[in-house]
Amino acid sequence: MILGYDVHHAGPGGGGMSIGAMTATFNASLGRCYSTVARLPSREEVATCVGQMFEKCLAAYKDKNNCYPDRIMMYRNGVGEGQLNDVFTQELQGFQARINAAYENQPNKPKLTYIVVNKRISTRFFEVAGRNLNNPKPGFVDDIVTRPERYDIFLISPTARQGCVSPTYYNVLFDESGLDADKIQRFTFKLCHLYYNWSGTVAVPGPCQNAHKLAFLVGTALKRPASAKLAYLMHFL
Repeated sequence: MILGYDVHHAGPGGGGMSIGAMTATFNASLGRCYSTVARLPSREEVATCVGQMFEKCLAAYKDKNNCYPDRIMMYRNGVGEGQLNDVFTQELQGFQARINAAYENQPNKPKLTYIVVNKRISTRFFEVAGRNLNNPKPGFVDDIVTRPERYDIFLISPTARQGCVSPTYYNVLFDESGLDADKIQRFTFKLCHLYYNWSGTVAVPGPCQNAHKLAFLVGTALKRPASAKLAYLMHFL
């Protein structure tokens, strides 16, 4: 099960509300997802209700597959450097508490990976071509400019033909998947192809972009959660 989470903060015209949205895949091809939203206190970014939303996603997965997932990967969008510790202590521990409760009678617990996604960064990369500096080709930077005390990665997923391409910064806060860094990087890059409103790659993994679109729709237009009948449909696209 691949999850994406994002928060939308409405401006004064939108009543100042903040909406958290989570999407979770429930089939083998990752092409279908369950979605849920929650209203947050105004301007709240690190949400304690993430665990409750995750619990709904687990229940939805079991409803469709008659079992719980063996692997869970969470791509959490929208938090900055100063909020990583809060995400770890509030959101990640909420995830683990829900997993312990749901899998209490299961023989094995799932392998959880929790990744924070941040595309609002000032870092830029260039490819030297003679005397010219060009945009680099899509790929990863995971050494030299990354931090030795963290499991962090820069990913350039789209191909830029104009302007300066902006990388996306990933912090792997927690990982018990057993996959090496190369597999996680490749899988993350492939998820950037999984947004169905665009034929190419997007700057963040598809589940993150889906959550962003859902939070924006609810925060700006619906002003309340959509009908429960739409929870298993990508109505936000």
